[in-house]
Amino acid sequence: MSEQKSGSKPGHMLIRGGVILAVLGVVLFAMTAGAGQSNPGMLFGALVVGLLLVIVGYVKRGSNR
Repeated sequence: MSEQKSGSKPGHMLIRGGVILAVLGVVLFAMTAGAGQSNPGMLFGALVVGLLLVIVGYVKRGSNR
């Protein structure tokens, strides 16, 4: 795998990526809803995948204590 920074815990990148994905899903949904072309499946999918990445990151970070 990749090398970790000295201050970075395992799973931190998964948590950060999950949060970014969830926030981007909400932002994209809001942008497209303003134009009348919203897709609730995209919002639901981005939120679920983002939250799952956050959960997996916390589990990975907690298991390496």
